[in-house]
Amino acid sequence: MAKRSLRPAFWTEKNDWEGHSIVRIEGGYLIGGAAEGVATPDGGEGWKAYVARLDENLNVLWERKIEIRGNENVYSILPAGGSILIAGDTGRPGNMGFFVGKLCWKALDWGRA
Repeated sequence: MAKRSLRPAFWTEKNDWEGHSIVRIEGGYLIGGAAEGVATPDGGEGWKAYVARLDENLNVLWERKIEIRGNENVYSILPAGGSILIAGDTGRPGNMGFFVGKLCWKALDWGRA
């Protein structure tokens, strides 16, 4: 079996970016994390939950930034049939919450056409 190596890729955007989860799917990867926030000692501010689909060469096919109540992070990502399940936290210390979401593959793939 031939060895495959993963070439690093770096994304830069407004403010900071954090990656928290990745799952291998047919034709590439799904990643989850947080984007467009500013890291601070108490957890930061302005974070949006982040989900992206990458091809085998780590090119972004589509990405979504999700804002619920502020300071969202995707920590778990799971493809399930025609959907992608995500879970993470939202809020700030002293006012934290948990969220679970379901994204539709067809709508996400259509959005990049």
